[in-house]
Amino acid sequence: YHTLLRQTLRHRLAVEAPNEVAGLHVRAALWLAENGQPLAGLRHAAQAQDWQLMGRLLVTRALPLSLSAERSALALALSRIPPDQLATTPELAVAAATRTFLDNRLAEIEPHLALARELTPSTDPVVSAGSQVGQLLLATAVARTHGDSKQLVEVTTRALQVLEATGAALPAARAYRAIALSNLGTGQLWEGRLSGAEHTLRAGLAEAGPAAVDAGRVNLLSHLALSAAICGRLTTAHGLATNAIDIVEERGWAPLSQAATAHLALTLVHFQRDQVTSAREQLLLARETTALDALARCATAIAQIRLDAATGRVDEARRGLAGLHRDVSDWQPPALLARWVRITEAEVDLASGNAAAALRRVSLDHAAGRANALLPERLLRARALLAVGEPRAADEMLRPLRDADATHAPVVEAWVLTSLAADSLREDRRATDALRHAIEAAAQEGVRRPFRARDGDHLSRLIARVRLLHPHTVEFVDDLDRHLDASDPRTSDTPPLRTPLTDRELSVLQYLPTMLTYPEIALELFVSVNTVKSHLRHLFTKLDVANRRQAVSRARELGLLETRRVP
Repeated sequence: YHTLLRQTLRHRLAVEAPNEVAGLHVRAALWLAENGQPLAGLRHAAQAQDWQLMGRLLVTRALPLSLSAERSALALALSRIPPDQLATTPELAVAAATRTFLDNRLAEIEPHLALARELTPSTDPVVSAGSQVGQLLLATAVARTHGDSKQLVEVTTRALQVLEATGAALPAARAYRAIALSNLGTGQLWEGRLSGAEHTLRAGLAEAGPAAVDAGRVNLLSHLALSAAICGRLTTAHGLATNAIDIVEERGWAPLSQAATAHLALTLVHFQRDQVTSAREQLLLARETTALDALARCATAIAQIRLDAATGRVDEARRGLAGLHRDVSDWQPPALLARWVRITEAEVDLASGNAAAALRRVSLDHAAGRANALLPERLLRARALLAVGEPRAADEMLRPLRDADATHAPVVEAWVLTSLAADSLREDRRATDALRHAIEAAAQEGVRRPFRARDGDHLSRLIARVRLLHPHTVEFVDDLDRHLDASDPRTSDTPPLRTPLTDRELSVLQYLPTMLTYPEIALELFVSVNTVKSHLRHLFTKLDVANRRQAVSRARELGLLETRRVP
C-alpha cells in the first residue's frame, strides 16, 4: 500500500476497532513466522505487546538470525521487550541472553541462562525443545570466551541430542543443527581431534547451506581452513579461508571473531610458502578479531612466537613466550594448544642455538598409536639432532614420515631434512633422491619455507644436482632459486604495511603485472568489474600509489608479488 493510504487505514482501524488491533498483530505475527519471515513476526508480536509470543517465536524460529546478516534487526526487535518481562518464562530469559550476545556482552549471558533453567518449562514440547537448544547454543559463546573446549563439545553434543529427539519438529531445527555442528567441530579441533573435527564441520557446512547463518558459515569455513593448514593442505586451506573472509567483507562485519581462525590459517599458508610479510599481515588481522575467543587468541600468540623464532627475531620470540606463559598461567589450554606451546618452546630453544634443550622439551613418549602421529615433534627433533651432529639419529626419526602423503607441506620438510641427513652421512645418491621427493611434493602446494635451510647446509649444491638430473623439476627449482636468492624484504625486519592488504586485494594485485584488463580480471576472479575497481581503490590507498604501474613496483619492493605465472 501507498504510505499515506496505509497510515489512513491504520488510523481508521485504531479509531473504529481499537480492541482488535492487538489480535490482528498476533495473527500477522503467526502467519509471517510460519511463512519464513520470523523477524517480521517478532515485530508484529512486539506491536501486540505479546511478549510470551515473542519468546516462543525466538526459540522456535528466530534465534539463528543472531548469526545472520539480520542480527542487528533481531537485536532491535528484542530490545522492545520490557525488562520486567525478561524473567517471566524460559523463552524470555533466552531472549535476554540473546540480547547480551548480540551486544557482545558475553560475560552477562550466564545469569540469564541460569534463570532460564530454573523457570518452569513450557508445556508445548516444541517450544520447550527450542528453549533448551537456545540455552545450550548461547552457552557456547561463554565457553569460547573462557577457552573451554571440553565445555564446547559437551553443550553442543547435548544440543544435538535434543534436536534428534524432541527438537526434530522445530522450524529452526536445521539452522540450529548447523550452529551446533559448527561449535562442536570447533571444540573437537582444539582438542586435537582433527579428523573428527573436519567430518563434523563439513556436516555443519551442508546443514548451513539453506540456512541464513552466515556467521556460523564463516566459523565452519575458518576452522576447516585451519585444520587443512595444520595438515599441510595449503591450497585447500587458502580457498576455505578466503571464502570465509569474503563473507565477512561482503556483510561489512569486520572484525568478526568467527573469522580469526581464517586469518590464522592464511598465516600458516603464507609462512609455508615463505611469504613472511603476508603471514605477519594476516596475524595482525587475526589479533583484531580474537578479543571474544580465548582459543583463537592463544593460537594467534603462538603463531606470532613461532614466526618470530623462524625469522631470526629470537628476542621478540622470547618476550612473546614469556607473555604467553603469563596468559595461560591460570588456564589449562586444550590438547592442540598445549601441544603447540610445547613445540613453540622448543622452536625458540632451537632458534637460540640450544638444540639440546629443544630435544629435552619435545619427546615422543605420548605417541597416539600411529608412527607419524607426532609429525611436528619428529620434524623438530630431526632438526635438533642435525644441529647437534647426529644425522643418523635424525634420519631414523624421519623414517616414519617418508611414507606419509607426499603432497602435504610437512612432508616437504621431512624430505629436505632426510636429504641433509643423508648428505652428512655421505650417501650422495640418497640425498639427491630425497631432495627430488621434497621438490616434487613442494611443487604441488607451492611450499618454499623448508628450503630456507640451504644456508650453510649444502642444500644449494643438492638443489643444483636435482635440477640437472631431473629435468621435470626445473620450473619449480628456477622459481625457488629466484625466490630464495632475491633480496627479499619478506624475510627482513622491514615492518609490514600500516594497513594490511586483505586476501581479496592480494588476489587482485597478482593480476596487475599482466596484460589483462579490469573486466578480464573480474572474469578471472568471478566478481563484477565494480568489485575489482573497489578493491583497487583500497589497494592503491594502502600502497600509497596513484596507478597500476606504481602499484606493481611498490608491491615488488614489499615482496607481495609472486613470480608464478598468471593466465
